Amino acid sequence: MVGFELTINEKKISATLAKGVVSIILTKVTNETTDSIDLNFGGLDLTKDENIQWYDNKLNVGDEILIKVKEIDVNTKPIEAKKKNIEEVNKEKIKTYNRLKKELEEEGLL
Repeated sequence: MVGFELTINEKKISATLAKGVVSIILTKVTNETTDSIDLNFGGLDLTKDENIQWYDNKLNVGDEILIKVKEIDVNTKPIEAKKKNIEEVNKEKIKTYNRLKKELEEEGLL
């Protein structure tokens, strides 16, 4: 299957999923308390309903990254794979519903 191969400082990490989401996210945060660059290689396996992490670390000046889109035969072993907590998901949905309901009521749309 087609997926991503991430090379970071000569270490290769490969991943793809038959059904789900695979993403590589590079983030730079600068504010009063933080100045960091983070790299996350993760995904959501919809067949197992699991959040997966293959890489999640800060980067330093001089780090080299290369991302290839390619056929992946074998995934690198994840550093973390955890099931979604249905109770937490439902709490977040209710929280979002209540927030949106309040907004619509304030605008006179409900």
